[in-house]
Amino acid sequence: MSAVPVSATAGVRQAARRLDQSGVRVFQLGAGEPQTPSPAEVVAAAGRAAADPRLHRYAPGQGIPDLRDAVADYRADLYGHALSPDAVLVTCGAKQAVFNTLLALVDPGDEVIVPTPCWVSYPTMAQLAGGVPVAVPTTAEEGFTPRVQQLEAARTPRTKVLVLNSPGNPTGAVYPADELRRIGRWALTHGIWVISDEVYGELLEKGSEPLSVVTAVPELSEQCAVVHGVSKTFAMTGWRVGWLIGPARLIKAATALQSHSTSHPTAVAQQAAAAALTDARDAAERMRADYQRRRQLVVERLSGVPGVTLAAPRGAFYAFPRFAPGGRPLDDEEFATRLLREHHVATVPGAAFGAPSHLRISCTADDDELLEGLDRLLRALP
Repeated sequence: MSAVPVSATAGVRQAARRLDQSGVRVFQLGAGEPQTPSPAEVVAAAGRAAADPRLHRYAPGQGIPDLRDAVADYRADLYGHALSPDAVLVTCGAKQAVFNTLLALVDPGDEVIVPTPCWVSYPTMAQLAGGVPVAVPTTAEEGFTPRVQQLEAARTPRTKVLVLNSPGNPTGAVYPADELRRIGRWALTHGIWVISDEVYGELLEKGSEPLSVVTAVPELSEQCAVVHGVSKTFAMTGWRVGWLIGPARLIKAATALQSHSTSHPTAVAQQAAAAALTDARDAAERMRADYQRRRQLVVERLSGVPGVTLAAPRGAFYAFPRFAPGGRPLDDEEFATRLLREHHVATVPGAAFGAPSHLRISCTADDDELLEGLDRLLRALP
Protein backbone atom coordinates (compact mmCIF):
# COMPACT_ATOMS: atom_id res chain seq x y z
CA MET A 1 0.00 0.00 0.00
CA SER A 2 2.95 2.34 0.48
CA ALA A 3 3.30 2.38 -3.31
CA VAL A 4 -0.29 3.54 -3.88
CA PRO A 5 -0.45 7.32 -4.41
CA VAL A 6 -3.31 9.44 -3.17
CA SER A 7 -5.50 10.50 -6.10
CA ALA A 8 -4.21 13.84 -7.39
CA THR A 9 -7.73 15.03 -8.16
CA ALA A 10 -8.87 14.17 -4.63
CA GLY A 11 -5.86 16.06 -3.27
CA VAL A 12 -6.81 19.19 -5.21
CA ARG A 13 -10.40 18.96 -3.89
CA GLN A 14 -9.14 18.73 -0.31
CA ALA A 15 -6.70 21.63 -0.64
CA ALA A 16 -9.33 23.86 -2.26
CA ARG A 17 -11.87 22.90 0.41
CA ARG A 18 -9.46 23.85 3.20
CA LEU A 19 -8.92 27.28 1.65
CA ASP A 20 -12.65 27.73 1.17
CA GLN A 21 -13.34 26.79 4.79
CA SER A 22 -10.82 29.39 5.94
CA GLY A 23 -12.87 32.10 4.24
CA VAL A 24 -10.87 32.43 0.99
CA ARG A 25 -12.85 32.42 -2.21
CA VAL A 26 -11.47 29.72 -4.49
CA PHE A 27 -12.02 29.89 -8.24
CA GLN A 28 -12.77 26.25 -8.91
CA LEU A 29 -11.26 25.16 -12.22
CA GLY A 30 -10.12 21.82 -10.85
CA ALA A 31 -13.34 20.04 -9.97
CA GLY A 32 -14.01 16.87 -11.90
CA GLU A 33 -17.71 17.21 -11.24
CA PRO A 34 -20.63 19.45 -12.18
CA GLN A 35 -21.18 22.47 -9.96
CA THR A 36 -24.96 22.51 -10.51
CA PRO A 37 -27.41 20.76 -8.17
CA SER A 38 -28.79 17.37 -9.09
CA PRO A 39 -32.03 17.62 -11.11
CA ALA A 40 -35.21 18.26 -9.12
CA GLU A 41 -36.71 15.03 -10.48
CA VAL A 42 -33.84 13.09 -8.91
CA VAL A 43 -34.18 14.74 -5.51
CA ALA A 44 -37.95 14.18 -5.48
CA ALA A 45 -37.51 10.51 -6.36
CA ALA A 46 -34.97 10.11 -3.55
CA GLY A 47 -37.42 11.63 -1.08
CA ARG A 48 -40.12 9.17 -2.09
CA ALA A 49 -37.67 6.31 -1.92
CA ALA A 50 -36.41 7.28 1.52
CA ALA A 51 -40.01 7.14 2.80
CA ASP A 52 -40.51 3.60 1.46
CA PRO A 53 -39.60 1.01 4.14
CA ARG A 54 -38.87 -1.58 1.45
CA LEU A 55 -35.81 0.46 0.48
CA HIS A 56 -34.45 0.53 4.02
CA ARG A 57 -33.10 -3.00 3.55
CA TYR A 58 -30.40 -4.73 1.52
CA ALA A 59 -31.11 -4.56 -2.20
CA PRO A 60 -30.32 -7.24 -4.81
CA GLY A 61 -26.56 -7.47 -5.19
CA GLN A 62 -26.68 -6.87 -8.94
CA GLY A 63 -28.84 -3.75 -8.52
CA ILE A 64 -32.53 -2.96 -8.12
CA PRO A 65 -34.65 -4.07 -11.09
CA ASP A 66 -36.00 -0.56 -11.75
CA LEU A 67 -32.50 0.80 -12.32
CA ARG A 68 -31.21 -2.10 -14.41
CA ASP A 69 -34.33 -1.82 -16.60
CA ALA A 70 -33.74 1.94 -16.92
CA VAL A 71 -30.10 1.40 -17.90
CA ALA A 72 -31.12 -1.06 -20.62
CA ASP A 73 -33.71 1.39 -22.00
CA TYR A 74 -31.24 4.29 -21.81
CA ARG A 75 -28.58 2.40 -23.79
CA ALA A 76 -31.12 1.41 -26.42
CA ASP A 77 -32.40 4.99 -26.79
CA LEU A 78 -29.06 6.80 -26.93
CA TYR A 79 -26.66 4.23 -28.37
CA GLY A 80 -28.89 1.78 -30.21
CA HIS A 81 -27.38 -0.84 -27.91
CA ALA A 82 -29.95 -3.54 -27.19
CA LEU A 83 -29.19 -5.48 -24.02
CA SER A 84 -30.90 -7.42 -21.26
CA PRO A 85 -31.08 -5.95 -17.75
CA ASP A 86 -29.26 -9.13 -16.70
CA ALA A 87 -26.18 -7.74 -18.48
CA VAL A 88 -26.03 -4.81 -16.00
CA LEU A 89 -24.28 -4.69 -12.62
CA VAL A 90 -24.97 -1.58 -10.54
CA THR A 91 -21.87 -0.29 -8.72
CA CYS A 92 -20.83 2.43 -6.28
CA GLY A 93 -20.02 4.88 -9.04
CA ALA A 94 -18.35 4.23 -12.38
CA LYS A 95 -15.03 4.01 -10.51
CA GLN A 96 -16.05 0.76 -8.83
CA ALA A 97 -17.22 -0.61 -12.17
CA VAL A 98 -13.69 -0.11 -13.57
CA PHE A 99 -12.09 -1.59 -10.46
CA ASN A 100 -14.40 -4.63 -10.39
CA THR A 101 -13.65 -5.29 -14.05
CA LEU A 102 -9.88 -5.12 -13.65
CA LEU A 103 -9.98 -7.39 -10.59
CA ALA A 104 -12.13 -9.86 -12.50
CA LEU A 105 -9.97 -9.91 -15.65
CA VAL A 106 -6.34 -9.34 -14.68
CA ASP A 107 -3.99 -12.06 -13.49
CA PRO A 108 -0.58 -11.21 -11.97
CA GLY A 109 1.72 -9.89 -14.69
CA ASP A 110 -1.02 -9.26 -17.25
CA GLU A 111 -0.56 -6.00 -19.13
CA VAL A 112 -3.19 -3.28 -19.32
CA ILE A 113 -2.76 -0.79 -22.16
CA VAL A 114 -3.73 2.74 -21.12
CA PRO A 115 -3.56 5.58 -23.67
CA THR A 116 -2.23 8.72 -21.98
CA PRO A 117 -3.04 11.38 -20.88
CA CYS A 118 -5.47 9.31 -18.83
CA TRP A 119 -7.64 9.48 -15.74
CA VAL A 120 -5.38 9.19 -12.71
CA SER A 121 -6.87 5.96 -11.32
CA TYR A 122 -6.52 3.60 -14.31
CA PRO A 123 -2.82 2.75 -13.81
CA THR A 124 -3.14 2.41 -10.04
CA MET A 125 -6.19 0.16 -10.34
CA ALA A 126 -4.35 -2.04 -12.83
CA GLN A 127 -1.45 -2.36 -10.39
CA LEU A 128 -3.75 -3.17 -7.47
CA ALA A 129 -5.24 -5.98 -9.58
CA GLY A 130 -1.73 -7.39 -10.05
CA GLY A 131 -1.37 -6.07 -13.57
CA VAL A 132 1.21 -3.96 -15.34
CA PRO A 133 -0.06 -0.67 -16.82
CA VAL A 134 1.45 0.08 -20.23
CA ALA A 135 1.19 3.73 -21.27
CA VAL A 136 0.62 4.61 -24.92
CA PRO A 137 1.31 8.36 -25.18
CA THR A 138 -0.85 10.51 -27.44
CA THR A 139 -0.50 14.15 -28.43
CA ALA A 140 -2.73 17.14 -29.02
CA GLU A 141 -1.84 16.97 -32.71
CA GLU A 142 -3.32 13.44 -32.78
CA GLY A 143 -6.44 14.63 -30.97
CA PHE A 144 -5.26 12.78 -27.84
CA THR A 145 -6.47 9.47 -29.31
CA PRO A 146 -4.19 6.53 -30.15
CA ARG A 147 -3.84 4.89 -33.53
CA VAL A 148 -3.99 1.14 -34.03
CA GLN A 149 -0.31 1.15 -35.02
CA GLN A 150 0.61 2.55 -31.60
CA LEU A 151 -1.50 -0.04 -29.80
CA GLU A 152 0.02 -2.84 -31.87
CA ALA A 153 3.52 -1.61 -31.01
CA ALA A 154 2.61 -1.85 -27.32
CA ARG A 155 1.02 -5.31 -27.57
CA THR A 156 2.86 -8.32 -26.13
CA PRO A 157 1.83 -11.92 -25.33
CA ARG A 158 0.85 -10.64 -21.84
CA THR A 159 -1.54 -7.92 -23.09
CA LYS A 160 -4.93 -8.60 -21.52
CA VAL A 161 -6.90 -5.34 -21.44
CA LEU A 162 -7.17 -2.04 -23.31
CA VAL A 163 -8.78 0.91 -21.55
CA LEU A 164 -10.68 3.41 -23.70
CA ASN A 165 -12.23 6.63 -22.41
CA SER A 166 -14.30 8.72 -24.80
CA PRO A 167 -15.08 11.53 -24.26
CA GLY A 168 -11.90 11.62 -22.28
CA ASN A 169 -10.73 12.86 -18.91
CA PRO A 170 -8.57 15.02 -18.78
CA THR A 171 -8.53 16.06 -22.44
CA GLY A 172 -12.15 16.22 -23.59
CA ALA A 173 -11.04 14.18 -26.62
CA VAL A 174 -13.59 12.13 -28.56
CA TYR A 175 -12.52 9.10 -30.59
CA PRO A 176 -13.42 9.41 -34.30
CA ALA A 177 -15.91 6.73 -35.33
CA ASP A 178 -13.61 5.18 -37.92
CA GLU A 179 -10.69 4.97 -35.50
CA LEU A 180 -12.92 3.47 -32.81
CA ARG A 181 -14.00 0.75 -35.25
CA ARG A 182 -10.40 0.01 -36.21
CA ILE A 183 -9.40 -0.24 -32.55
CA GLY A 184 -12.35 -2.49 -31.75
CA ARG A 185 -11.51 -4.85 -34.61
CA TRP A 186 -7.85 -4.90 -33.55
CA ALA A 187 -8.84 -5.89 -30.00
CA LEU A 188 -11.22 -8.54 -31.33
CA THR A 189 -8.53 -10.03 -33.57
CA HIS A 190 -6.03 -10.36 -30.73
CA GLY A 191 -8.44 -11.49 -27.99
CA ILE A 192 -7.88 -8.34 -25.92
CA TRP A 193 -10.60 -7.22 -23.51
CA VAL A 194 -11.73 -3.61 -23.83
CA ILE A 195 -12.90 -1.49 -20.92
CA SER A 196 -14.90 1.32 -22.49
CA ASP A 197 -15.32 4.07 -19.91
CA GLU A 198 -18.26 6.11 -21.18
CA VAL A 199 -19.14 8.08 -18.05
CA TYR A 200 -18.96 11.31 -20.13
CA GLY A 201 -20.61 9.62 -23.12
CA GLU A 202 -23.48 12.06 -23.69
CA LEU A 203 -21.50 15.25 -23.02
CA LEU A 204 -20.67 15.93 -26.65
CA GLU A 205 -20.75 18.77 -29.13
CA LYS A 206 -24.19 19.58 -30.48
CA GLY A 207 -24.98 17.38 -33.44
CA SER A 208 -22.70 14.55 -32.31
CA GLU A 209 -24.26 11.20 -31.46
CA PRO A 210 -22.96 9.06 -28.58
CA LEU A 211 -20.83 6.20 -29.90
CA SER A 212 -19.59 3.13 -28.07
CA VAL A 213 -16.94 0.69 -29.24
CA VAL A 214 -19.37 -2.14 -28.59
CA THR A 215 -21.93 -0.65 -30.97
CA ALA A 216 -19.23 0.24 -33.50
CA VAL A 217 -18.02 -3.38 -33.41
CA PRO A 218 -20.93 -5.53 -32.11
CA GLU A 219 -18.84 -8.72 -32.33
CA LEU A 220 -16.71 -7.32 -29.50
CA SER A 221 -19.56 -7.66 -26.98
CA GLU A 222 -18.19 -10.91 -25.51
CA GLN A 223 -14.89 -9.25 -24.57
CA CYS A 224 -15.99 -5.70 -23.76
CA ALA A 225 -16.89 -4.06 -20.46
CA VAL A 226 -18.86 -0.83 -20.76
CA VAL A 227 -18.66 1.50 -17.77
CA HIS A 228 -21.13 4.31 -17.19
CA GLY A 229 -23.01 6.15 -14.46
CA VAL A 230 -25.12 9.15 -13.52
CA SER A 231 -22.33 11.19 -11.90
CA LYS A 232 -21.35 13.48 -14.77
CA THR A 233 -24.32 13.68 -17.12
CA PHE A 234 -26.86 14.20 -14.32
CA ALA A 235 -24.73 16.12 -11.74
CA MET A 236 -24.92 13.23 -9.28
CA THR A 237 -21.29 12.63 -8.25
CA GLY A 238 -22.14 12.35 -4.55
CA TRP A 239 -24.92 9.82 -5.07
CA ARG A 240 -22.33 7.16 -6.05
CA VAL A 241 -24.23 5.16 -8.64
CA GLY A 242 -22.63 3.67 -11.74
CA TRP A 243 -22.91 0.45 -13.67
CA LEU A 244 -21.02 -2.16 -15.62
CA ILE A 245 -22.39 -3.73 -18.82
CA GLY A 246 -20.76 -6.90 -20.07
CA PRO A 247 -21.05 -10.56 -21.02
CA ALA A 248 -22.59 -12.98 -18.54
CA ARG A 249 -19.29 -14.43 -17.29
CA LEU A 250 -17.90 -11.00 -16.49
CA ILE A 251 -21.07 -9.82 -14.76
CA LYS A 252 -21.14 -13.01 -12.67
CA ALA A 253 -17.51 -12.57 -11.59
CA ALA A 254 -17.82 -8.83 -10.88
CA THR A 255 -21.04 -9.37 -8.90
CA ALA A 256 -19.30 -12.00 -6.77
CA LEU A 257 -16.41 -9.60 -6.12
CA GLN A 258 -18.77 -6.81 -5.17
CA SER A 259 -20.65 -9.10 -2.78
CA HIS A 260 -17.48 -9.20 -0.68
CA SER A 261 -16.82 -5.44 -0.76
CA THR A 262 -19.63 -2.88 -0.95
CA SER A 263 -22.55 -5.26 -1.69
CA HIS A 264 -24.37 -2.52 -3.63
CA PRO A 265 -24.98 1.24 -3.66
CA THR A 266 -27.70 2.45 -1.33
CA ALA A 267 -31.18 1.49 -2.49
CA VAL A 268 -32.41 5.09 -2.20
CA ALA A 269 -29.61 6.37 -4.47
CA GLN A 270 -30.36 3.62 -6.99
CA GLN A 271 -33.99 4.68 -7.14
CA ALA A 272 -32.88 8.29 -7.67
CA ALA A 273 -30.59 7.17 -10.49
CA ALA A 274 -33.46 5.35 -12.17
CA ALA A 275 -35.44 8.60 -12.07
CA ALA A 276 -32.51 10.46 -13.64
CA LEU A 277 -32.44 8.09 -16.62
CA THR A 278 -36.19 8.18 -17.14
CA ASP A 279 -37.30 11.67 -16.03
CA ALA A 280 -34.33 14.06 -16.12
CA ARG A 281 -33.18 13.93 -19.75
CA ASP A 282 -34.06 17.62 -20.28
CA ALA A 283 -31.84 18.67 -17.37
CA ALA A 284 -28.98 16.63 -18.80
CA GLU A 285 -29.40 18.28 -22.19
CA ARG A 286 -29.23 21.75 -20.61
CA MET A 287 -25.98 20.84 -18.87
CA ARG A 288 -24.55 19.45 -22.10
CA ALA A 289 -25.24 22.76 -23.83
CA ASP A 290 -23.74 24.72 -20.93
CA TYR A 291 -20.54 22.69 -21.00
CA GLN A 292 -20.19 23.12 -24.74
CA ARG A 293 -20.45 26.89 -24.39
CA ARG A 294 -17.96 26.96 -21.52
CA ARG A 295 -15.45 24.77 -23.34
CA GLN A 296 -15.61 27.30 -26.14
CA LEU A 297 -15.05 30.16 -23.66
CA VAL A 298 -11.82 28.47 -22.55
CA VAL A 299 -10.69 27.94 -26.13
CA GLU A 300 -11.37 31.59 -27.00
CA ARG A 301 -9.66 32.92 -23.87
CA LEU A 302 -6.50 30.85 -24.35
CA SER A 303 -6.35 31.07 -28.12
CA GLY A 304 -3.40 33.11 -29.32
CA VAL A 305 -1.75 33.38 -25.90
CA PRO A 306 2.02 32.95 -26.44
CA GLY A 307 3.31 29.70 -25.02
CA VAL A 308 -0.13 28.09 -24.68
CA THR A 309 -1.21 25.16 -26.88
CA LEU A 310 -4.74 23.80 -26.68
CA ALA A 311 -6.47 21.10 -28.70
CA ALA A 312 -10.13 22.14 -28.72
CA PRO A 313 -12.03 19.64 -26.55
CA ARG A 314 -15.05 18.01 -28.20
CA GLY A 315 -16.67 16.46 -25.16
CA ALA A 316 -16.78 16.04 -21.37
CA PHE A 317 -16.23 19.29 -19.46
CA TYR A 318 -12.46 19.72 -19.52
CA ALA A 319 -9.78 21.57 -21.43
CA PHE A 320 -6.16 20.40 -21.28
CA PRO A 321 -3.79 23.14 -22.41
CA ARG A 322 -0.01 22.83 -22.51
CA PHE A 323 2.04 25.72 -21.16
CA ALA A 324 5.54 26.63 -22.32
CA PRO A 325 5.96 30.34 -21.55
CA GLY A 326 9.04 31.72 -23.28
CA GLY A 327 9.49 28.33 -24.93
CA ARG A 328 10.24 26.58 -21.64
CA PRO A 329 7.88 23.75 -20.52
CA LEU A 330 6.03 24.71 -17.37
CA ASP A 331 6.62 22.87 -14.10
CA ASP A 332 2.92 22.11 -13.83
CA GLU A 333 2.97 20.74 -10.28
CA GLU A 334 4.83 23.73 -8.85
CA PHE A 335 2.66 26.15 -10.85
CA ALA A 336 -0.63 24.52 -9.82
CA THR A 337 0.41 24.67 -6.16
CA ARG A 338 1.40 28.33 -6.42
CA LEU A 339 -1.72 29.17 -8.43
CA LEU A 340 -3.95 27.81 -5.67
CA ARG A 341 -1.96 29.21 -2.76
CA GLU A 342 -1.31 32.72 -4.12
CA HIS A 343 -4.05 33.30 -6.70
CA HIS A 344 -6.77 31.04 -5.28
CA VAL A 345 -7.39 29.17 -8.53
CA ALA A 346 -7.75 25.40 -8.34
CA THR A 347 -6.52 23.32 -11.29
CA VAL A 348 -5.01 19.83 -11.59
CA PRO A 349 -1.41 19.44 -12.82
CA GLY A 350 -1.03 17.46 -16.02
CA ALA A 351 1.69 15.21 -14.56
CA ALA A 352 -1.04 13.44 -12.60
CA PHE A 353 -2.52 12.30 -15.92
CA GLY A 354 0.81 11.41 -17.51
CA ALA A 355 1.29 14.72 -19.33
CA PRO A 356 3.68 17.18 -17.64
CA SER A 357 3.47 20.90 -18.56
CA HIS A 358 -0.31 20.67 -18.93
CA LEU A 359 -3.11 21.72 -16.60
CA ARG A 360 -6.57 20.23 -16.49
CA ILE A 361 -9.15 23.00 -16.49
CA SER A 362 -12.69 22.08 -15.57
CA CYS A 363 -15.45 24.01 -17.36
CA THR A 364 -18.18 23.37 -14.79
CA ALA A 365 -18.01 26.71 -12.95
CA ASP A 366 -20.37 29.48 -14.02
CA ASP A 367 -19.17 31.79 -16.78
CA ASP A 368 -17.99 34.63 -14.52
CA GLU A 369 -16.01 32.34 -12.20
CA LEU A 370 -14.52 30.47 -15.15
CA LEU A 371 -13.34 33.64 -16.92
CA GLU A 372 -11.98 35.24 -13.75
CA GLY A 373 -10.12 32.02 -12.94
CA LEU A 374 -8.59 31.95 -16.42
CA ASP A 375 -7.55 35.59 -16.17
CA ARG A 376 -5.85 34.93 -12.84
CA LEU A 377 -4.11 31.88 -14.30
CA LEU A 378 -2.73 33.86 -17.22
CA ARG A 379 -1.53 36.67 -14.95
CA ALA A 380 0.28 34.10 -12.80
CA LEU A 381 2.26 32.56 -15.67
CA PRO A 382 6.00 33.17 -15.45
